[in-house]
Amino acid sequence: MIKYYISYFELFNKKRSLPENTTAPVVLNIRTNEKFFSFGLIAINYEDPEHLWFHYKLDGFENEWHVTQDQKAVYINVSGG
Repeated sequence: MIKYYISYFELFNKKRSLPENTTAPVVLNIRTNEKFFSFGLIAINYEDPEHLWFHYKLDGFENEWHVTQDQKAVYINVSGG
């Protein structure tokens, strides 16, 4: 079974701390003027690590899923709310 994790959170290209070793949902409070942020994505797959795909989307901002092998999810010009 593949385990997926968010390895870091960046706000305007500055890394912010995330709770360590938690399986509970984490709430990130982002101000309405903070419109540029990103997440580091990692996954653990010992059987086939070269064929990892990440699927992500930001609810309320986009309708389609991103499907990528890139380990960074970047959002720019996100409207507040």
